[in-house]
Amino acid sequence: MTDNDFNTGTTIFQVAFLSAEIPSQMISKKIGPDRWIPFISCSWAIVCGAQFFLTGRPSFYATRALIGMLQGGFIPDVVLYLTYFFKASELPFRLALFWAVRRITDIVG
Repeated sequence: MTDNDFNTGTTIFQVAFLSAEIPSQMISKKIGPDRWIPFISCSWAIVCGAQFFLTGRPSFYATRALIGMLQGGFIPDVVLYLTYFFKASELPFRLALFWAVRRITDIVG
């Protein structure tokens, strides 16, 4: 695999991430975040573990798309879920921490 393959994988991830946000919110609203967020988390872990079995570009692209969809569904649902537990004055700081940690993990990853 080349650098361009990894860049294409990143693009696939971002497109899948963005396209999953609204449908995930709708599913979460329908079945409840208490069921949907654990399902997304477990599915995300399974797909990440499946990366061990990558054999080439197509499987790399498929796992990047799946991880993008699952992560894209997870983040808006968690942000919504945080609004249930924090006051309006506390929420901006908590969300800032959440987004900062996400970027730090992207850098480390």
